[in-house]
Amino acid sequence: MATERLEADGMQPEVLLLGRGLRDGWSLIVELEGTLGWVGMDRAVLEALSAGGRVAASAFEDPNQLMGHVAADGQVVCELDAITGRLPYTAADTEQTVGNLLSLGFSRGDEPTGLVVAAGAAGRVVLALRAVTGVELQEEDFDGPWLGGLSAAGR
Repeated sequence: MATERLEADGMQPEVLLLGRGLRDGWSLIVELEGTLGWVGMDRAVLEALSAGGRVAASAFEDPNQLMGHVAADGQVVCELDAITGRLPYTAADTEQTVGNLLSLGFSRGDEPTGLVVAAGAAGRVVLALRAVTGVELQEEDFDGPWLGGLSAAGR
């Protein structure tokens, strides 16, 4: 999927993805060096990964922003600006997803409150991803062997 997205944009795909299986059928994929546009944040990639009743979540950070996206059943259902704690309005936002995030203190325009105020930007992403997926990453999820590097260039 990452290769298809890059090739469609006319780019030579050189994305490095590391993946590993987690408990309960979840996977953790880390994208290194987003110099070609952070493929994991692409709406088409998230929609494809979440098709058929699945959930896909992605977060990225660069010097100016920290964003999170969640897709469910083939559509992106939530976007989050973790620096401000605000949820931009999106047509595909679902009441359940947004309700879970608002209950934590994320905001649609006012200042954030509750747990969101107490958390730093990275902590806000963790709160949001846990609220919408029900999955809490554990330290051991990052230990041990990975499923080798997947280079989008090699499909």
